[in-house]
Amino acid sequence: MRWWQSYPREVKIFLIASLINSAGNALLWPLITMFVFKVLGRTVADAGLVISYDMTFILNGLTAAVFAVFFWFYLNGVQINQGEVHVEKKKNTSSLSVWTMLTRYKVYLFMGVGSLFLWLGNCIWNNGVSPYTISQGMPEWHYSILWTLNGIIIFAGQPFISWIKRTLTGSAQSQMIASGIFYMLGYITILAYPTYTSMVMAMVLITFGEMLISPAIPAFISDHTGKGAPFYIGVVGGMGAAGRVVGPYTMGLLFDWNGLVPVAWLAVITAAFSIFSFGIHAYVSRERERRLNYTM
Repeated sequence: MRWWQSYPREVKIFLIASLINSAGNALLWPLITMFVFKVLGRTVADAGLVISYDMTFILNGLTAAVFAVFFWFYLNGVQINQGEVHVEKKKNTSSLSVWTMLTRYKVYLFMGVGSLFLWLGNCIWNNGVSPYTISQGMPEWHYSILWTLNGIIIFAGQPFISWIKRTLTGSAQSQMIASGIFYMLGYITILAYPTYTSMVMAMVLITFGEMLISPAIPAFISDHTGKGAPFYIGVVGGMGAAGRVVGPYTMGLLFDWNGLVPVAWLAVITAAFSIFSFGIHAYVSRERERRLNYTM
């Protein structure tokens, strides 16, 4: 557990809070989808519509508010120098208007678009895999096991993710691209072999992608935007939430049309778009840093 002991206290709190938040969402949305699809006998598109518009805005708003408060204290009050991970308060006294910050689109736009596509594709679990397991006569606990596996890997897989960061992805931008690749590999696994075993394998791959993307975005923003970090984290998070809003209904329509296959195809395509967007973001960031170094 050396990797855990090396983290500052605030990072540990954030990881635990993220796990609790993800576990709550993982339990809530599949149960709603299963209830609407199996008990009420409605279409998967109807289940996606209920999730998208009646509940997503409320719950996402509440959780976003909690994390906004956390990041506010985290980014403005932290001055830590312990273990292998060092987090220091950013010193940036500039005060910019909202419009001015939005015009700095190179900092957040392509990263936000990548997040949108990534979270849209991830709706395959609630509006593709979940109804598929029901239609195949599998017991509900089969689907629950997938999310139990997700929680276990988030903790047990940290040494593997640390190795990837050390050897393959040295920057936050590289981690975003690698995350998109893991997501796409998971969706391809479901598309190529639509069995329960392949879904277990896909969950492993996608969880690795989740573990790479979750710290990468706030890390990049906090390193490049100073005191504007909470604003940009909110903007990118809002763009990602848009994918969660559109995804359930879109994938529900596809599942009602022809089952899991078109849903998996859409997930693969959106993952490819997210990799492309993260690649543009990495290129733009690299050029921006090169110009800054040249002027210095």
